[in-house]
Amino acid sequence: MVRSGRKRFANRADLTVAVALFAIAGCSSTAPRVTPSGATPPPTPISAAPSTDAESTGLGTLTVTIGAPGGQSVSSETLQSAVAALRARLEMRDDPAISIDGETIVVMLSHTAEGTSPDVVWPGPESAVYLRPVSYCYSPTPGSTTTIAETVSDPTRTELLNDRTGQLCQVGPSRGDATVFEAGSATAELTGGSWGVTVSLKEGDAGEGVWNAIAAECFEGSDICPSHQLAIEIYGIIQSAPTVNAPTFAGSVQISGAFTRAEATDLASTINAGGAPTTLAVIESTFTPED
Repeated sequence: MVRSGRKRFANRADLTVAVALFAIAGCSSTAPRVTPSGATPPPTPISAAPSTDAESTGLGTLTVTIGAPGGQSVSSETLQSAVAALRARLEMRDDPAISIDGETIVVMLSHTAEGTSPDVVWPGPESAVYLRPVSYCYSPTPGSTTTIAETVSDPTRTELLNDRTGQLCQVGPSRGDATVFEAGSATAELTGGSWGVTVSLKEGDAGEGVWNAIAAECFEGSDICPSHQLAIEIYGIIQSAPTVNAPTFAGSVQISGAFTRAEATDLASTINAGGAPTTLAVIESTFTPED
């Protein structure tokens, strides 16, 4: 569920709830649509990022250094947000070592197959938080081989993506990314007994303008967004695909859905990293074979 409110620095009691969105529950005509007083779905864990391991010819340690390209400066806040995002992304890996060295982040993955792409640590296109219209979603038939778990997301085209609950959704090209949000404004908050994320929209065309353009398409159920759902994609995984119940938002957005505290914190950190003014990238990658 996502709520639109006034600016985050306003008095909390003055926040007005103008719209509610519901975390993904399928795209059929019977899918629930909630109001601000509606129920929220049970918590579900965020899926691990897809692996792009090459065919193994031996094991070793992959060391990936991430930093700002082109000699740009990077803030401590950006580095900390990126570290939180990396921990969430690599949580299913065995004992990843993540540290900050000056203005870079060093990640070491042990027991990794030789030839593994550094994209498993910090992919280029997928490092953003994309806003993508949803055509439809479905649950694969039990025992089906239909899966896109190893497909690299391409935000410029229509494609099938996994959502964090195991469904597949067809999404259109990205209509915006995390730069619509105020840098560093995403925070995990406990609201009404449930954890969620509050994040401020930038004023003007680059913020509220971009967000509301796609929100209006989904609210109307246009050919671009027939399901009325707006997917929030991170690292090629749809973290939520809320149903848009109003055409416009103002000030801030509240994303809820019965997240755990850890899930909400990781989501806020990832949004902050994706919306940071400095784009981080892999600047060096080495592989050391095991003895």
